[in-house]
Amino acid sequence: MSLVKKIYVPLLGIIVCWIVFVVADTASYFGPFLNRFHPCVQDPMTSFPCSWPYDAAFMGLSIVAGAAFALLLVWKVIQYFRKRS
Repeated sequence: MSLVKKIYVPLLGIIVCWIVFVVADTASYFGPFLNRFHPCVQDPMTSFPCSWPYDAAFMGLSIVAGAAFALLLVWKVIQYFRKRS
């Protein structure tokens, strides 16, 4: 099995996690979407959006999942070169 076939899934996972992080950071899409199902109460004394913790949670989860995919990628590359030598 070639190295490209072994690292395809972890590399695709890292790319998807990066896209989720960028979308959550720039567009603030996930917070308002989840706010439809679990509405929060906006504090009138602040301009801080009450749905922003949802976006922060998505960014944190994408970082953790991306790190897990990166570790899996490194492990598969190490295993590939151990079998080869």
